[in-house]
Amino acid sequence: MAAVVDSIGDGILLLGRDRHVAYANPAAALMLNCDSAAELIGMSAQVFSRRFRVSYPTGALVPPEQFASQRVFDAAVHAARVRLFYRLLNWNRLRAPG
Repeated sequence: MAAVVDSIGDGILLLGRDRHVAYANPAAALMLNCDSAAELIGMSAQVFSRRFRVSYPTGALVPPEQFASQRVFDAAVHAARVRLFYRLLNWNRLRAPG
C-alpha cells in the first residue's frame, strides 16, 4: 500500500489521532518545498499554518482549527461518520448473497 501512495503525484498527508502529520508522501514534500517527507512528520496544524502560510483567496490566514483535516476530529463529525459507516455496513450485509 505504501508503494502505491508514494507513487501518487498528488501530495498526501495523513494525520494521526494526535492531529499531527503521521505520514507524508514524496509528492507532498515536493509541493511544499521540503527536502524530504520526514520534515513534515510530527508537524501540528499550527506549525503547518505558520510555515506554509495557509490562506484564503483574499490573503487572510486560515485558522488551523478551520482546516478540513482538523474538523474531522470534531466529535459531531466523528459520530456522523460512525453512523454512516454502520449504515453502509448493514446495507452491504442485506445485499450480500447467501
